[in-house]
Amino acid sequence: MEDLFVQGGYALDFTNQTCSEFFQHEVGVNIYDNVYAFRGGSKGKRLIAFTQKAQPKAIAGLWEFLEATRPESATADNRRKLSAILERLGGAPLPGATVAEEQDRNASSPGGGRPRGD
Repeated sequence: MEDLFVQGGYALDFTNQTCSEFFQHEVGVNIYDNVYAFRGGSKGKRLIAFTQKAQPKAIAGLWEFLEATRPESATADNRRKLSAILERLGGAPLPGATVAEEQDRNASSPGGGRPRGD
């Protein structure tokens, strides 16, 4: 999950201010609280610490932010991987994850999942 939300030293496209606002508004937590500093004080390290302590719903909110700010990273494969993590944490998969899995299965089956015109 770390490589999905933190790339090249950047935590999504957050500034200190937007990071604080996002977590306060979307999740109701102060990301700059010491409870999220156990891996270090940077935004990226706090974000990863948060994902280790967070509720699945909060992590799903990060996915929505990723889709909006880094759509090239919001791939079907990453959606499936994150959905699997969310389910292991007791949450629901991301919307569309099961649809993407079904489309991938159909595309990889003989005939690409399309009816054969025999």
